[in-house]
Amino acid sequence: MSLRVKVASIISLTCLDAILTLAWIQIGIAYEANPIMQYFIEKSYSSFFLVKMLTTTLGLYIISTYKDKNIINKIYNCILLLYIIIIAYHSVGFLSS
Repeated sequence: MSLRVKVASIISLTCLDAILTLAWIQIGIAYEANPIMQYFIEKSYSSFFLVKMLTTTLGLYIISTYKDKNIINKIYNCILLLYIIIIAYHSVGFLSS
């Protein structure tokens, strides 16, 4: 999988994670564990979404400036795996509620 596809996948999964997190919070069966992100949820859902997407995109950009493409690829693989696990966790929670 190319780096571009990995970046697009990570951004898409981040978006899905944000939407699912807000859905769980909205129906009252979950909360945001990260206190910084919880602050933005309390401000507004749109600020939470914006900060989540901006921090992910900025992080991916910073990682992409590293010169060793092999290390970038490995880091992106780890991030992608993490988001796949997070989305699987959301799915299991959805199916069991």
